[in-house]
Amino acid sequence: MHTGQRIKIIRSKHSLTQQAFSDRIGISPNYLSELETGKAKPSKPVLLALEHRYGVSYDWLLNGKGPESVELENKLNTEEKEILSILRKNRELY
Repeated sequence: MHTGQRIKIIRSKHSLTQQAFSDRIGISPNYLSELETGKAKPSKPVLLALEHRYGVSYDWLLNGKGPESVELENKLNTEEKEILSILRKNRELY
């Protein structure tokens, strides 16, 4: 399985069209199509966008090794964790 196929798996899991998915990660639908079919290789910024937006492991995307998802909260610095905590508390109030 190539990287593009793994990208398509992520898109399918979120039930998104190529247009919607490409908009969310900042690429064109044509480039996404080329990625998914293996005609193009993703750039590092695209892989990082997928990792941050969808919690997908960079290594899994790139070479299929390791777990598919990553616990993004573990990658947050102290300030980001505090912000996340505040947002969660505010969400509970509404």
